[in-house]
Amino acid sequence: MTYPKKLKSLHVLHHLTYTYNETLLWFNKKQTSLLSSTSDIGTNVEPFDDIIICLPVRFDLTPENLLKEFHFLKMKLNASNAKYISDAMLIISRKISREIFLKYYLQLIQDEQFQKLGK
Repeated sequence: MTYPKKLKSLHVLHHLTYTYNETLLWFNKKQTSLLSSTSDIGTNVEPFDDIIICLPVRFDLTPENLLKEFHFLKMKLNASNAKYISDAMLIISRKISREIFLKYYLQLIQDEQFQKLGK
């Protein structure tokens, strides 16, 4: 992602907390349309898509919902969004008990998908 695109993404970030539900609906529709229209989704990802999927962890969610978000982020993890997702997981780690987070984090790093990211 280029520096100007990153700046534009960060500029809109503070607005997303107010429009999150609408933004999430838009994002889900976009992802669905990309899945049906192309086989290479990675080329169509907008700069702020990765920020949007990480946004829920910043809200006041219950531990159960935070774990759901952790699982969702684990499924979305790829080389291009690893920084955003790792930041979101750090936020989750501060909001739930260490024992529970450690259990799920260890499962993540043992996952084949995670091990492929380093290659």
